[in-house]
Amino acid sequence: ELRRRAQRASDAWSRTGLRRTSCQRKGQALGLSMNWQAIEAIGQIVGIVVAALAIWWGLRGVRRQMWLSTFFDYTKRYAEIIDRLPPGARVPGDFLKLSDLPPLERERILSALRQYLNLCSEEHYLAEQRVLDRKTWGIWSTGIKDAFRNSVFRDGWALVHVEYEMYPEFCTFMDQLVGRAKAPEVPAHVSVPGV
Repeated sequence: ELRRRAQRASDAWSRTGLRRTSCQRKGQALGLSMNWQAIEAIGQIVGIVVAALAIWWGLRGVRRQMWLSTFFDYTKRYAEIIDRLPPGARVPGDFLKLSDLPPLERERILSALRQYLNLCSEEHYLAEQRVLDRKTWGIWSTGIKDAFRNSVFRDGWALVHVEYEMYPEFCTFMDQLVGRAKAPEVPAHVSVPGV
């Protein structure tokens, strides 16, 4: 009887040991499987991050190209408009008065000024919508202010102001700018450009 009990206990111990061993094996296999799943999940996350960075970098490049395209387009338009103005209208000062010009010449200059003001209103809108960066807008708005130091621009704005009332923010900007833009004092030794 004692022997039987000892044998049963030994058998039970062996069975328990085997069970533990198979459980340990299953646990190890499960742990190994979980490690591969974790590595796979980390790999997917890294892949998503890399893809997101690539998209961000690509969009940054596209945005830069669009900015350059806009900048060059506006600069080209500005140059074409300014080329249509007489030399006396291209520099700050009161060298030329619209009221002193023949009607045909005055209309030609007013046409160029309308195009210039349209360009300025577009630039202002882009700046207000934060499409145009602050630095570029700072340069362009300083250029607008300098242009309005010439009486041709100030007189032209006074004549065509009503055409821009549909965009009151621009009118306010221009009215404030024109109020601050004063013709410079021209020293006697500086020659006045011809008309």
